[in-house]
Amino acid sequence: MSKYRQRHVALHVQYDGAKYLGFASSPGGETVEQHLFDALTRVNLIESRQTCGYSRCGRTDKGVSALGQVVALWLRSSIPPSSQATSDEISNVKGGDESLLGLHPEDAVTCSVPRKGKKQTDNREATSGGNEDEPSFVTKEFKEMDYCQMLNRCLPDDIRVIGWTAVTDEFSARFSATHRTYRYFFLKKDLDLERMQSAADLLLGEHDFRNLCKMDMANVTNFRREIIYAKIIQIANHSQGASGWDDVYALEIRGVAFLWHMVRCIMAVLFLVGEGKEQPQIVSSLLDIDTLPAKPDYSMAPDLPLVLHECGFDRLRFKYQPSVLWDLTAHYQALWEDHILAAARVRNSLLYLRGLSVRKQDVLGLVQLLDEKAKRGSKRKGEGVVSLQNKRVADGTSIGSKSRATEECISVNYECATTKSESWLEVLDNLHNVHGYRPYKNADKGKKYSTTSTVAAHIPLLQRPRGDTYEAKRANLKGIKKERLERHEAVRKPEDASKSTADFFGKMRCQGSL
Repeated sequence: MSKYRQRHVALHVQYDGAKYLGFASSPGGETVEQHLFDALTRVNLIESRQTCGYSRCGRTDKGVSALGQVVALWLRSSIPPSSQATSDEISNVKGGDESLLGLHPEDAVTCSVPRKGKKQTDNREATSGGNEDEPSFVTKEFKEMDYCQMLNRCLPDDIRVIGWTAVTDEFSARFSATHRTYRYFFLKKDLDLERMQSAADLLLGEHDFRNLCKMDMANVTNFRREIIYAKIIQIANHSQGASGWDDVYALEIRGVAFLWHMVRCIMAVLFLVGEGKEQPQIVSSLLDIDTLPAKPDYSMAPDLPLVLHECGFDRLRFKYQPSVLWDLTAHYQALWEDHILAAARVRNSLLYLRGLSVRKQDVLGLVQLLDEKAKRGSKRKGEGVVSLQNKRVADGTSIGSKSRATEECISVNYECATTKSESWLEVLDNLHNVHGYRPYKNADKGKKYSTTSTVAAHIPLLQRPRGDTYEAKRANLKGIKKERLERHEAVRKPEDASKSTADFFGKMRCQGSL
């Protein structure tokens, strides 16, 4: 490897994170980075991770996907070093002519290289050419290796390199980035999107997000982050009616950097707001660390709908090859068709069920069963400490109160003889409009795409038990985590830290491919 030119390259990587433990290498399971380095070493583009100067922009967690992940490292090049270089100068060469920085992967570069069979001695002999009839150097055209195709042939189908570009020697995929953009996908269902957007607007600016993340005590001491942009956007319109129940939306959120599980915690709160369980101002309350120094107990939103959509840089422009994009388009088109047909089969099953009929007298038994499930679910969660508010939107009766609910159910919706029946679609509409019930299925934690809606009563976040404060967690650190935190703080420079940090990032953001 040492006899080849090495170029500092940024790779644009996409992957479906559903089956991976995360992007970063981990001894506990299969990761995207593990496959990437396996491919890099297999095609001899690097010697090892330790010697390639590797950096990454984002560290996505288990189940999270990416469209715009960026990594940077030194790769073996097929373009020879300087034409007049001696054998000593050829070895261990990195970088080289600045003209190569803007070279497109499809373009060739002209180089003078030693003629085969001629032994190169020094620059003087190379210049004179030795024997005038047989010059020591000849001019040839060289194209760079097709990094994308080489790696994609060795990578799993759900991991793809879609573009690359040469970058300056000091470029860092992590520190040269100006922002990261995530998208979190969800179905509209009954969510109030205006309320969710009002809550998302309160995220803008620089805040302390310790109540909207999972604190990484061993590596993070500053929980202040800046959110540049947060919008609820429509992705796909699948609904035939005005309700937009089946429409796909996403939270698109952009920040300079994000904390551990920060986006999933934000989405969990936005879902509660969209469901009417919390006011949009709950975001401001969670960001007020003086008033709320410890995080209330709540579950994160699922991992699978989250995508690292883009990594932003001031001076980085990837160069894409038509042949690579053609293959990737064919790959994703086939994948899209498979998912569309699978979704069509499921939708066909839903439509089939909606056309079936049930006896009206049996529906009342289902309502009572759902009431009991909601009541039991509330008790298991310890939600009896506050007054339980049933999801009935029509009359406001409490869970377990059968008399008026039963009478109204019979008199309003099921006043006909008990032998009569109605379609299952009509039953579903009545269960939702009168009782507030939807047929949600609670899947395993972290393995579902759906929102947090259940039939159980809701306890306001500010009334829930809270975890330990940052100071308490820090005081309880032991072993390796405590040592790691101490090392992390030891390298910090308290004097003029803000100025040195700003100078550092200002310098790093000037690095790139332009």
